[in-house]
Amino acid sequence: MIENMKQEEDSAPVLFNNLVGKHIPEEARIISIADTIDAIVSRRTYHMTRLILPIEELIDDLEAELLRSTGLISENGKISLDDSKWRFAETTEKKLPHCIIWENNLYIPRTEDETIKIQFDPTVLVKMYENGKLAQNVKDGIRKNDSMLMPKKIIEIEQIISDLELKKMDDPELFTREDSERFESFQKAKKILEGFLI
Repeated sequence: MIENMKQEEDSAPVLFNNLVGKHIPEEARIISIADTIDAIVSRRTYHMTRLILPIEELIDDLEAELLRSTGLISENGKISLDDSKWRFAETTEKKLPHCIIWENNLYIPRTEDETIKIQFDPTVLVKMYENGKLAQNVKDGIRKNDSMLMPKKIIEIEQIISDLELKKMDDPELFTREDSERFESFQKAKKILEGFLI
């Protein structure tokens, strides 16, 4: 395939191998959603705001991002397609790989607005929802993972604090204002994360 791609330099990989929409195996579509879930709810030391958010707020952010990325909306406990991002498929469009079946109708993403991006297959994502919200078992898994990883994050933060303390002791003149702000931020983050474990 790589050799063929070299011959087709002007072709985008997606167009070349036709891996779009339903041509992507469902397993791969599920993994792409799982990867996004992990990216959004993982506490990363370089993303201070997300690092110290309570898990419930991270889950709320996750739900909003997943719905936005699939062109879905949640209203009154029901998930539906966002009319501003999806439209009924014309007869000639029904075999397109990005055409989906939703409530016995065929839809395709609207393309007249280039800002509309459908990242995930809504028919796959909706399986993770119940009563218009992310399913309880998905939330419980996220909470369990967060609580298991929290002690490791605290150790990681302690190491950053220790490194900054050593830098300050070794050469105070090289300890910048930014270092000082990072030191204070990580100390606060450590206390907040320790509070989550109680």
